[in-house]
Parts: sequence; C-alpha cells; structure tokens
Amino acid sequence: MIPDYSFRTDHPNPRTTRMLHLLFYFGALLLLVAAVHSLYLYFTAWTTGDDGSHLWSLVLGLVYLLVSVLIAYFTYNHGDDEVAPPDRYVEIEDGVLMFSLDQVSGRQVVDLSAVGSVSRPSVRELVLALRDGRQVVLPVYLIDDEEKQRELEAILTKL
Repeated sequence: MIPDYSFRTDHPNPRTTRMLHLLFYFGALLLLVAAVHSLYLYFTAWTTGDDGSHLWSLVLGLVYLLVSVLIAYFTYNHGDDEVAPPDRYVEIEDGVLMFSLDQVSGRQVVDLSAVGSVSRPSVRELVLALRDGRQVVLPVYLIDDEEKQRELEAILTKL
C-alpha cells in the first residue's frame, strides 16, 4: 500500500507584502528628496569657476529622480491583491499522484501502479519512467521544504 502524501505551498502574508511596498515607497520618497536637493543645488549654487562641478548636481539630481520614479512605478505595478498566486501542490492519494508545481504544465495526474522506475538525475527534478515508455518529470525543486522533498522521493522510490 502506498502511503498518502500532501504538500501545498504557503502564500505570502499580505501584511508582509504591504510592509515591503511601504518600505519601497519610503525609499523612493528619500530618493525624490535627494533629487530635489541636488537640483536645488544646481540651480542656486553656481560658482564662478569653469571646472563644471555644478553639472554633477544636475546629473545626480536627474539620476535620483529617475531611480525614484522607477522604484515607485515597479512597486505600484508589482501585483494585484485580487490575483491569487498560483497554487503549487503534490498529493498522493489512493495510489494516484496529482501535482501542479509550475504554471506551464498545469495539473498532472499519474497512476503510481504504472510507474516502472524513479530516478533523480539532478537536484531539480525527479523522473518517473512509466511502463509504457513515457517519462514524467516532477520538478521537486519547487517544493519549498527539503524534508518534504526527501519524503516524496522515499515514497516514490519504494514503488
């Protein structure tokens, strides 16, 4: 009898995400203050020399302004609260392996009675060779917990 196994990813805490967004906005605000200060120096602190040192204030002010706008833009467009992150899971129940670990393949179902051999050619993947000649690649590196990876590998190698 094949033991049951279950793994589901934990979604990020919205409070933590909100705090990160606030920190990024605060950093963008500090860069905006630095940009205004540098531009203020450029427009008000002209010297009589021809060394061109006043141009550094203009260049730094524009760079600070550009970086602060980029940080604010990418923080704002980082993600929607309504859109849930994709659910990654692996379940073994009644001799059937169901998994959805990446967005490309979607949900896959494998009958474990049809598995001929199991190998792990790399740290990233677990290859299930089926008796009909097909191979199913299980991307185990997407399972966050190493203990759960080892547990899944132990269950599948005992087949």
